[in-house]
Amino acid sequence: HDTKTLVAKQNVTFKNNTGVSLDEVKFHLYPNAFRQDAKYKAVDEKDVTNAYPSGKSFGKIDVTKVTAEGRQVAIDVGGIDKNILTVPLEKSLKSGDEVDIQIEFADLLPKVAHRYGYTDNAVCFGNWYPVVCGYNNGWKTDPYYTNGDPFFSDMANYNVTITYPKQMTIASTGNADTQTTNNQKVTRSNAKTVRDFAFVLFDKVEVLSTHVGGVKVDYFYFNDFISWYSYRNNP
Repeated sequence: HDTKTLVAKQNVTFKNNTGVSLDEVKFHLYPNAFRQDAKYKAVDEKDVTNAYPSGKSFGKIDVTKVTAEGRQVAIDVGGIDKNILTVPLEKSLKSGDEVDIQIEFADLLPKVAHRYGYTDNAVCFGNWYPVVCGYNNGWKTDPYYTNGDPFFSDMANYNVTITYPKQMTIASTGNADTQTTNNQKVTRSNAKTVRDFAFVLFDKVEVLSTHVGGVKVDYFYFNDFISWYSYRNNP
C-alpha cells in the first residue's frame, strides 16, 4: 500500500491457564515503540544512522474496535508507552475457561531497517499485532527494550490470511499456500504451537528451496549480497 499501512482483523480464542479467575485480558502493542514520542524507542541511539539511512521515520498501531464474546467494549490503551491494550470481560473468566476476543487495528510502518518497518526492497512485519501478555502473579506488561530480544509470549496456534500486491514475494511463519487473483496475492498460513507469527514482503528476492527430513526449507536472499560475498571471497 502506498501509505505503508496494514489493516487487520484479529480473532483470539484465549484460554485461561493462569490458575486464577480473570476480569480482563491484556495485550502488548509493540509497534507503538516506533512512535515519535516513545519513551522506550525501538532503535538504540547508537544504531540510528544504520537503521534510518533516509532519516528518521515513525510508525504505530491504532486499535479501532474491540469485542469480547461478541460485545463491543471500550478501547483502553495505556502503559508507559501506549503499549498495553486492556480488554475488560463482562463476566469473570474462570481458570480453564475460554473467551473469544476480536481486535480490529491498523499498522503504520516506519521506513527503518528493523523487525517492523520497510526498506527499499522489503516490508517487515515482526511483533506487528496485539500479543497477549504473559501472566505470572499478574500480567507482565514490560515495554519494548532495544537490548537483545525483549519479548516473550505463550505458545499459540495461528491461522493467518494475508492479502498483498501480486508482484511481491512473501516469507512467513508456518505452512503457507499462496493464490494469485487479479492484481493481488492471498497467502493462507497456519502454524501450530509457536511463539509468534511474522512475515516479510519482498519486491525482488531470490529463493532457494530444499527438503530436510521431510520438511521444506526456503532460503530468501538478495542478489547484491551474493555479489558482495563472491567479491569478498574472490577479489
